[in-house]
Amino acid sequence: MILIVVQPYLSRKALQIISAAMVGLAITLTSLGVYVQLYTPLPPTIRNPILIALVTLTTIVLLVLIWQNDQRIMTVLQQREASNRELQAIRERLEEEVAERTRDLQQALAQLETQVAEQRQMRLALEQQREVIRSLSVPVLPVSHATLVMPLVGALDEQRMTMVKQQALTAIQAMQARTFIIDVTGVPVIDHTIAGELVGIMRAIRLMGTKVVLAGIRPEVAESLVAAQIDLDRVQSFATLQDALQRAITDGQPI
Repeated sequence: MILIVVQPYLSRKALQIISAAMVGLAITLTSLGVYVQLYTPLPPTIRNPILIALVTLTTIVLLVLIWQNDQRIMTVLQQREASNRELQAIRERLEEEVAERTRDLQQALAQLETQVAEQRQMRLALEQQREVIRSLSVPVLPVSHATLVMPLVGALDEQRMTMVKQQALTAIQAMQARTFIIDVTGVPVIDHTIAGELVGIMRAIRLMGTKVVLAGIRPEVAESLVAAQIDLDRVQSFATLQDALQRAITDGQPI
């Protein structure tokens, strides 16, 4: 009973000392009982109480040893249970962190996919707008059932000249035009490269059986064409678009 009360205050070393003392006491009592039984015969009135006392003490010692062993086992089990609970708590925290990070990654991925889709749509819309702008930058205007006018405005580059060629040939084929007027009044500069592209476009138009007229030739543009050694002998040209259209009205037929 005393050991049960003081057990929470005993250290492991104290329990070991008590166990050793109990074992020693049990051995001593057992040896004493055997000695008394064999070598010192006593009257039953004395011998029996001594034997009962020895058996009782031995039983108490054994019970104390069993109790101590049970306490050690319980301590180990409690420690393992505490470790298991701690490991379980750590595992649950890790699972929560993994789940939270997974949700964050899924949300980030969804946002990224949305942004990519929006950017794709924006690029598509921008490209469509550019196509519209390119088409508007090289318009083809019908002035009669057989005469088309393409007024060019702004600086010309190779990409835009490609669009000019595509628009011109497509319109000529669709309208079955007999005359195609290219107005360069709004073009500030025509260098050697652009002049070569322009001549190539006019050749392609003539190959389709359509006459080509160049209108809006200003002095500086004419000088650029001469300096670039561009042959325009087979191309009818006018200083202004009005002159070209007036010629068509005067002749009573497409130029």
